[in-house]
Amino acid sequence: MKKTIYISSAFLLMSFCSISQTKQLDLGDKIPYFSLPNQDGKTFSMKDSIGTKMLVIFFYPKDENILCKKEACAFSDSVNKFNKAGALVIGINENSVQKLKKFHDENKLRYDLLSDPHGVVLKSLGIKENVLSDRITYVVNIAGEIVFKSYSLTNGKKHVTEALKFFREMK
Repeated sequence: MKKTIYISSAFLLMSFCSISQTKQLDLGDKIPYFSLPNQDGKTFSMKDSIGTKMLVIFFYPKDENILCKKEACAFSDSVNKFNKAGALVIGINENSVQKLKKFHDENKLRYDLLSDPHGVVLKSLGIKENVLSDRITYVVNIAGEIVFKSYSLTNGKKHVTEALKFFREMK
């Protein structure tokens, strides 16, 4: 008698993710091109931004988390300063477009949030995805190279202050 073994798709997905995860990108590395839907379901494509403006891309674990809310609101409060420096701010996490829309509207955020529900972009950047993804901010120059990186899982506001300091010192 043949025995059939069923492996859950979640197990396979977790196994695949751990195998396909790359080394975390660092200063000087080129950011891979990606396209993701924003909170309104419109597609944001890196190809439309690289070569025209700098990007401030921050990855945060959860919309419902108070630390993430503080970080998102701090970026929103500083969005004009980033725009004056020639940078576009975007936030990315693994929540659905619908959840991002609710979070975006409730907090009156003044930049786009991008949905990466399967962690494809996270994996391409080597960002750890477990129960909580890493909290990382990158500044990407117009050539598509990472010129600044900030990591702090527990202090989201630090990402904003350090990124603004980077832009001030860049002048």
